[in-house]
This record gives sequence, structure tokens and C-alpha cells, in this order.
Amino acid sequence: MRKRKYNEDVELQFVYPNAFNKLWELYELSDADKKRLESQVRLYEETNTNPNNVLGDIVQGTGGAIKLRFDSSNDNSGKSGGYRIIYAKYGRRIYSMLIIYKKSDKDSLTDKEKTIIKNRIKDLKKKSISGWCLNM
Repeated sequence: MRKRKYNEDVELQFVYPNAFNKLWELYELSDADKKRLESQVRLYEETNTNPNNVLGDIVQGTGGAIKLRFDSSNDNSGKSGGYRIIYAKYGRRIYSMLIIYKKSDKDSLTDKEKTIIKNRIKDLKKKSISGWCLNM
């Protein structure tokens, strides 16, 4: 009998709020880049065997937001110099992208930004508990 991985047969959903999409366009990232991002997440989910692990680093002071390093196909700086995507994960399958910024623009989030993200996550959690619709 084959032991099922905790994430087997789970279809992932990606939520891109308007504010995130505007930043994505500002950085001139493409639909192909978005597909690469989703592929990176899917690959992680396919190989991850621990439901307590996350893709990236938890950002202290945000209520659970996660920072993911991402590089554009048009950018030669690699992940260390590329972009930072801050996202929240709900359950095993919903990834809500919150903000994106270039590493060259800033090293880390300000306390004010962390507070805004924390409040946004609280709001999204309330909506998800009450049958939150993913059309944001």
C-alpha cells in the first residue's frame, strides 16, 4: 500500500489582487513570468512532504506572510538580486499574492508595511472563514 503525501491531488489556486497586478505590470513582468512563479510553487508543493513547511521565509510581524525570492526570465540578477514576493497561504491550496518589490529597491519591509500586511491577512482570513470568494 502506497502512503499518500499530504499534498497529493490538491489543486492549487493563485489569487492576484489588483494592487499586486499593478506592481507586477510596473516592473514589466510578463504572463510567462507569472506562469514561472506558479510552476515554482507547484514544484515545491509536489515535492514537499511536511505540511508545516512553507516556500520562502516567514516575515516576522506580519501575521504569517511569507517572503519568496523570484527572478524574472528577463532579469539576469538571479533570485538573490531579483524580486521579493510577499504572499499568504490559506489551507493547503490557496496562495494569495500580496506585494512584490525589487531587491534593489529595498532590503526589507518597513514596520508600517508589515502592519498593513498583517491587517490584510486578518481581513483575508475572516473572508475565507465566511466563504470568501476568490474573485478579488
